[in-house]
Amino acid sequence: MKVPPESFQVGIWALYFIFLLVGVYGLVAEWRRVKSTGGLPAGTLKPWTADVGEVFTFLGVWLLSFLVLPQIGFKIAGLAYPEVNLAANPVYAVGFYQPLVLALVLGAVLPKRSKLRLAAGWNAAASPALLSRLSPRTNGNVWTFFGILLVCVCVAGLISQCVPLLVPSLKELWAKNQILVDNLRDLEYPSVLFFTVPSIVVLTPIVEEIFFRAGVYRLLKSKMPAIPAALLTGFCFAILHDSLSGILPLAVLSCVLCYAYERTGKLAVPVILHGLFNLNTLLMIFAGTEL
Repeated sequence: MKVPPESFQVGIWALYFIFLLVGVYGLVAEWRRVKSTGGLPAGTLKPWTADVGEVFTFLGVWLLSFLVLPQIGFKIAGLAYPEVNLAANPVYAVGFYQPLVLALVLGAVLPKRSKLRLAAGWNAAASPALLSRLSPRTNGNVWTFFGILLVCVCVAGLISQCVPLLVPSLKELWAKNQILVDNLRDLEYPSVLFFTVPSIVVLTPIVEEIFFRAGVYRLLKSKMPAIPAALLTGFCFAILHDSLSGILPLAVLSCVLCYAYERTGKLAVPVILHGLFNLNTLLMIFAGTEL
């Protein structure tokens, strides 16, 4: 891909640092709030008390989503881009199978007749209106949480990059990015971005937040306190994203999303945050300025 103008790169970094400053402010405000209130209000987000049948249905839906539907996406991508080696660059298939995954997931959790009752975890009782979470004047709004997310992930990323300095034998493994990142850098046909970018920025956050936040996190909350549930969810989230050097930053990302979910009581908030994070990552990759 062509290197964008320097002004574009400077603009991306400027926005990034603005949100880092917002995040520092947000972290201080959240810390003061937690100290003054003694933590999260009780019952902010109800756990998902699934029975055995629901758990197996849940796992079945996600096995289909992660193993079967991507194969269909690869077939469609192969027809659309016959010259591309999809085994070397599977990013071409993302935009084709992710809509199928979203349709399957929503079909499994939205209808009243569905065995999966995850939709009950999308809005906690007495949670504030989503619009108030988008206002820049509201304490604990989406933009503040996005800044907090960037600060936490940035710090976790810097810590992760210290590992090969301490353990030189891991240097080669740590140099490998998440496959998707390398693939996006090596696109031969940028036209695929018309399918890929909406999938990464919009569809993937919806799918993953339904799975990890509304599903895994709330299910674990029915068995253990919120903090270990968030940590375990973060570990699962990071492992499934296929990057050894990214395990700590991705786990931290997941924990912040769990916190935002608890704090606001609305699944839409971590969905928006996840989408903004993915958009930020894409912009940095395209600008050639990615951390």
